[in-house]
Amino acid sequence: MNVDISVIVPVYNEKNTLFLLLDKLFTSLKKSGFIYQIIAVDDGSIDGSVELLQEYKSKINDNELFDIILHEKNQGKGAAIHTGLKEAIGQYTVIQDADLEYEPDDIIRLYEYAKAEKLSVVYGSRNMGKNQRGTFFFYWGGKLVTYVANFLFRQKMTDEATCYKLIDTKRLQAMPLREKGFAFCPEVTSYIARDGIKIQEIPISYNPRSKDEGKKINWRDGLEAIYTLFRLRFPNLGLVLLLFLFTSFLYLTTWHMNFVGYEGETVTSALKLFNGEFDIRRAGISASFLYLPFVTLFRLFGFVANVNFLTIVPIFYSALSIVFLFYIVYYLTQKKYLALFLSFVIATGSVIWPYANIGMEYQMTFYFSLLLLTLLRWKNKGTSLWAIAIVFALLVTAKSYAVILGLPVLIFVWLVNKNKKSLTLKNYFRDFMILFTPALLSIVVMSLLQYFSQGSFAGVYSLSHEFQVWSWWEGFYGIFFSVGKSIFLFSPLLILTLFVWKKFWQDHRETAVFLLVSFLLILLITAPFSYWTDETWSVRKLVSIIVLLHLPLVSFFDKKIISLSKKLLFLFIFVLSVYIQILGSSYFYGKHLDILYEANVDSLASMRFIPQLGQISIYNNLFVSYISNTKAELVYSEVTWFRWIRDEVDIDLHDVKLDISKYQNPDIVWFQNEDVFKVNIFYVLLVSDILLGFFIFRKYLFLKRNDD
Repeated sequence: MNVDISVIVPVYNEKNTLFLLLDKLFTSLKKSGFIYQIIAVDDGSIDGSVELLQEYKSKINDNELFDIILHEKNQGKGAAIHTGLKEAIGQYTVIQDADLEYEPDDIIRLYEYAKAEKLSVVYGSRNMGKNQRGTFFFYWGGKLVTYVANFLFRQKMTDEATCYKLIDTKRLQAMPLREKGFAFCPEVTSYIARDGIKIQEIPISYNPRSKDEGKKINWRDGLEAIYTLFRLRFPNLGLVLLLFLFTSFLYLTTWHMNFVGYEGETVTSALKLFNGEFDIRRAGISASFLYLPFVTLFRLFGFVANVNFLTIVPIFYSALSIVFLFYIVYYLTQKKYLALFLSFVIATGSVIWPYANIGMEYQMTFYFSLLLLTLLRWKNKGTSLWAIAIVFALLVTAKSYAVILGLPVLIFVWLVNKNKKSLTLKNYFRDFMILFTPALLSIVVMSLLQYFSQGSFAGVYSLSHEFQVWSWWEGFYGIFFSVGKSIFLFSPLLILTLFVWKKFWQDHRETAVFLLVSFLLILLITAPFSYWTDETWSVRKLVSIIVLLHLPLVSFFDKKIISLSKKLLFLFIFVLSVYIQILGSSYFYGKHLDILYEANVDSLASMRFIPQLGQISIYNNLFVSYISNTKAELVYSEVTWFRWIRDEVDIDLHDVKLDISKYQNPDIVWFQNEDVFKVNIFYVLLVSDILLGFFIFRKYLFLKRNDD
């Protein structure tokens, strides 16, 4: 038998209205001519409702589909609907409250509208017609829930909380529903909206009843409804909050509270922007914008007296970048456990950790990660091209060299669209204009601001002293193989990605192409210039893409079974990676330069090719000596095969043995001045982070078990 409509009637102490409701319901359905099913679920009534249901069933025609299901104890309206839904066999299902607030004739209208318009969902709105309103708080509470639902899910409903939700039964039964109370309604709405369905409504009749007449919903149910909407709009909020707190606490354990490089210029520009002045230096205006919320808060709470407190800004945005990585991996794999695991691995085992204290490139990492996330959301129809365009404009106005990343953005969009036969050359031109118009306008506006405030379209800072062109091949050697700069040495986990790039390319073509083209472009502009050899940790200009280059690891772990040898290999490289990041996070940017100056060597040239003079070697020496409480010494001999890359000898051949014990104390704010209070803060952060890491591990195991 093909049933048209299944009507679920949740019942709880409705003796006074139940008989009349069933009469109205059967009368309406019979005259419609539709084949119907009525499922009454008593939710532990104690007022005689059960006996009334059984009496009514005994009077009707045996051929009519009328099922009665009993709960031994009260579990909630949602629980009653769950029970009834298991037995529903109609094409559509609708809920009918037993309190006579709704007219069953409207069910027929909902069904006819759904069939005529070929819709899988239709809501009956109490606010579209000229109905009576309920009490002030009930009416406006419903309005608030509707507004929140519309805002979160981009809907245009007038009555989210309506009982009359006519929904395709198979769709409804496929939803992972769990709410047992009145929050069942916003839960259903959330899942419908998340499927990309625009909910349509028609007006229905409504006769509100008062609390004295038996109305059971209250203000707590309204709060629960709003919470449910937020929970399902942001289903991973708890996970990402846990991840954000872990990452923030981790980076705070190695907080330097010291501006280095040109990060001081960036915060100065931000402070001037706050005061209405325009003075942008090496980092662009969107990089300075990142400081403004913190400058505002610090001014309100009086912290601005010590500007170094603002060094927490790179830590905050670095931790937020890890949250973006969580969502990126989730979009790629649809596996929460893998997203949690891999974002944890990148947070602890990549150069994003040291740069959370060094600064300078965290803005690029933040905006670049956000750009890839926005591209993936657009691919999954979660946002528009305009969102991509705005993020790209922010990226370009953070660092000017980011304009080259317009090419991988364009390629990503083209790869997604290329199989759409409806797209024409005109469509491609339109997409091109949308993607790059905000960035072009931002560049023009920023250039004009610089011209009128500083007398030059390019601003006051000149990069000419950095453009000392050397050899591309020497740059490639340094970036991949140099003991002082190799990205594989400073982020060893990248070695594992080499074995899975092919699979990653096959599984995630658009993302793989985006990452590869971005890396090659930044590599090409970095390799020939001398600044690849600067004093920063690894190759500074590549930091943002290096973090994202860990993404192919999804193909390393995206398997049901991973061999023991692979697990051990990963564990070894991961521990090594974490240790290297601890070294880079424990000492000030440029400390190794002070040490090398004492050795009377040309530091930038030497650190590239001489193992003993590389940053990792020197900082390992300092750290081990500090932990073991022994004297740190720098011992090296200028005789090494690493010198083969240069024809000329640019430092004197000599042996060095230097006492560097005065440098071995970590440059972490908690260990400065032997302040017991600060040391205690460090231990609180450390213990908290270990606990957060334990919770992440437990959550990972739980999610993986459920996935398996």
